[in-house]
Amino acid sequence: MGGYNQVPQNLVMTPSDHFAVFDLPERLTLDRADLEARYHALARRFHPDRFMTRPEAEREAASDQMERANAAYRVLRDPLLRLRHVLDRHGIKADVRQGVPVELAETYFDLQETLEELAEASDEARAPLRETARALRDRIQASADGLAHELATRGAEWDADPRLETLETLALSLDRHTYLLSMLRDIDGKLSNF
Repeated sequence: MGGYNQVPQNLVMTPSDHFAVFDLPERLTLDRADLEARYHALARRFHPDRFMTRPEAEREAASDQMERANAAYRVLRDPLLRLRHVLDRHGIKADVRQGVPVELAETYFDLQETLEELAEASDEARAPLRETARALRDRIQASADGLAHELATRGAEWDADPRLETLETLALSLDRHTYLLSMLRDIDGKLSNF
């Protein structure tokens, strides 16, 4: 009793390998349009509406496949989540939390001091302090942007020559980038108060 809506017995998608869900090689750079097309093909194939009249086991299997496709798509369409997935698959931890990068420590502490002054300043005195804080924030953003570029470049290097050392370097860069993004969110939250 085969059919288009029946879940094939040989289709096994392991949740730990999002690339396998879409029959893609493990790569840090992906063609986003190809990924999207593969996702939509699976979504059409396993959408719950197609299995409404099928036996419960088939409905559940299709639902599981759809959940896996959704989870895999969420991860693979985002370059940073995709990198984290590859690192996880290779047993490399990227959450070392190194703290404020040395080259940005002075900028960060100056910014914290400026934000404290902003909190205590009168309305008239806030404009120049806001500009100073934004300029300091922009330096941190530039560093985050540089790391994003480095991640993309090293990701392409790893795709061409998948070495463990490259992944370890990527893990350190990803941790720094994640820390800077978190720092920027915190700064933006504080700046929005003024």
